[in-house]
Amino acid sequence: MGDEVAMNIERQDSEKTKQYKLNNEWKSCCLKMDKNAVKFFTQLAISMCIIGLCIAQLVRLKDCGSQHAYIGLLTLVIGIWLPSPSMTK
Repeated sequence: MGDEVAMNIERQDSEKTKQYKLNNEWKSCCLKMDKNAVKFFTQLAISMCIIGLCIAQLVRLKDCGSQHAYIGLLTLVIGIWLPSPSMTK
């Protein structure tokens, strides 16, 4: 009876692993990628490009009126990435 229970648990774990891989892996012709990792690194790359553009424009533009859009965009991206403050007990 103990062996049957162990085999049943292994079978359930195997089914859960297969289901996880079906839901969280992207496959192409030559590679498999974790969906969450692809999303994270894509967001990171786009955010870094936006931050780089904003910093370059803030350094390049001398007129304060022209810098407002870049300061707002930079603040938005940084605000999205920073976690909300919380108190732990």
